Amino acid sequence: MRSVKGIGLFIVIVVGLVGCSSANDEMEHVSLSGVVHDSADRPVENCSVNSTNRFEENAIMTDSAGKFETGVYPGKQSITVHCLDVKMKGEVKIEVPPSGRTDIQITVK
Repeated sequence: MRSVKGIGLFIVIVVGLVGCSSANDEMEHVSLSGVVHDSADRPVENCSVNSTNRFEENAIMTDSAGKFETGVYPGKQSITVHCLDVKMKGEVKIEVPPSGRTDIQITVK
């Protein structure tokens, strides 16, 4: 009798873990784009933009107009920016909707 309970518990744990990992696979990336600018509202190029949520971390660079675009999972995101040439940084926390496109502006100091 004891071994039957153990096997049942093992099956429940394995099924639970598989179910949790497949939830990540079913979610689709949504578009996150934006521009990084300084306090004088000038675009800042050559900045590393890192987005982090509970599933993954992305890192991309801004272009010469300070713009970036990436795909992220919906939900809470922490966006951090480190500009390499001008030694400025910034951070913003956002909620990404489950579909569509999210545009943001990040000011670095």
